[in-house]
Amino acid sequence: MSGIHAQGEYIGDRYQVVTVLGRGSMGTTYAAVDQETGARVAIKVVSLRQVAEWKVLDLFEREARVLATLKHPGIPQYVDYFQLDTPDDRRFYLVQELVEGESLERARSQGWQPTEDEVKVIAFQVLEILTYLHGLIPPVIHRDLKPDNLIRDPNGRIVLVDFGAVQDIYRTTLSHSGTFVGTVGYMPPEQFRGQTQPASDLYSLGATLVFLLSGKSPAELPQKRMKLDFRGEIKVSRPFGDWLGKMLEPALEDRFTNVVEAQATLTENIPLAIVRQLQPSLNPQPPHSQIVLTKTETDLRADIPSGTWWTAGRFSLLVMNLLWGCTGGLVEIFLILMVFITLFEPSSDWGERIIIWLFLALPIFILGKITHTLWRRLRHLKGDETTLTVTPTTFKISSKFSPVEETAEIPLDQVLLYQTHNPKHLEVQYQGGEKAAKRSRFSYPWKTAKPFRIPFGHSLTPEEQDWLVHEVNAFREEILTRP
Repeated sequence: MSGIHAQGEYIGDRYQVVTVLGRGSMGTTYAAVDQETGARVAIKVVSLRQVAEWKVLDLFEREARVLATLKHPGIPQYVDYFQLDTPDDRRFYLVQELVEGESLERARSQGWQPTEDEVKVIAFQVLEILTYLHGLIPPVIHRDLKPDNLIRDPNGRIVLVDFGAVQDIYRTTLSHSGTFVGTVGYMPPEQFRGQTQPASDLYSLGATLVFLLSGKSPAELPQKRMKLDFRGEIKVSRPFGDWLGKMLEPALEDRFTNVVEAQATLTENIPLAIVRQLQPSLNPQPPHSQIVLTKTETDLRADIPSGTWWTAGRFSLLVMNLLWGCTGGLVEIFLILMVFITLFEPSSDWGERIIIWLFLALPIFILGKITHTLWRRLRHLKGDETTLTVTPTTFKISSKFSPVEETAEIPLDQVLLYQTHNPKHLEVQYQGGEKAAKRSRFSYPWKTAKPFRIPFGHSLTPEEQDWLVHEVNAFREEILTRP
């Protein structure tokens, strides 16, 4: 695919092209400068005239939609998606953070020979990214994890790029480079059958690590009973070799069942000092966050403060609530008094009384509904003072917004914690099951076996929400998968 834009050219009057980063069947990628922010960005462009089939556009649009929902330090930040029309063409643009560095494939082909510990550190970082992706609802499966899609920045941080294959598998559709949606050699057997699972990404990671250690594409390595016979091509310790072997099992049931299990096994073979050094940088707490997170081997506790009153939106809504509480409350009291007066009025018959009651009931209901809506809006805007507690068996959430206090204690294997996008807040969902959950409101406890949702975290920034969901879900998965 030939280039569409020249160096120095402006795209959409905002992005100035610096250079071409790469060309492929899915389009041309440019390095550019965002004139509004001064940041360097990567822009992938697909031209309607130059694509060979509509499936490319479908995958490209899906990549943009998925990237817009992701936020992790190991994934390029989504910036923009738009289209521009010319007299003879229509072009689609995906703008994202530019990751400075080089791909692992390029580094290896230029002579870099990583040690076993270096490869373990890379594996640990990629597993952190996959923990985030697979922990989303629904899970996001990359489906094209390979050395060319892993970028190592100057600080050694690994970034996963190219989410063009995250939605569907087309076994019969070949790209111009001769690869499936996914890459031969790095794809597990089930992916050829269109039956991709989260564990499919683990196979691709294992194949990538074998390439880094051997310098050979997995497609070039011999196979034994449909399994890559890599042992003679690399020199690693026996535990790490066994770990790679399980990552590369052709049958799903023989592979690691999930990312947490794979990472826990790998961590046993990484020096603890390296693990502790890696973890904060892979999922750092957002700056200025007031969340207090404490973890032990068996418990996690997150204390989430409510927002301050002293913002324009919250303070004005508080004043509105107070004013409405005074005026609306007085009117409602007056209407209720009228109902009682009518009840004891001896001169009117029951028919007249019922008509008056019905006439007064409507404004009483409307006033109550407005009061409830304003109060709920204020509560959501300021946010509750919330505490999350995870133990080996239960998940507990306690929320307080005076005078309301709510608590729910849910079996750990029956809970989901996720982020909603419209509106932005966090939710705890009890899925229901044989083990009943315990709930209380105003200190009144009861048991329930019904599914329910508890929204919270309205005052947190999207960055804080993403970080907290990742930390809690990763800890929960680790607890549940322990032997």
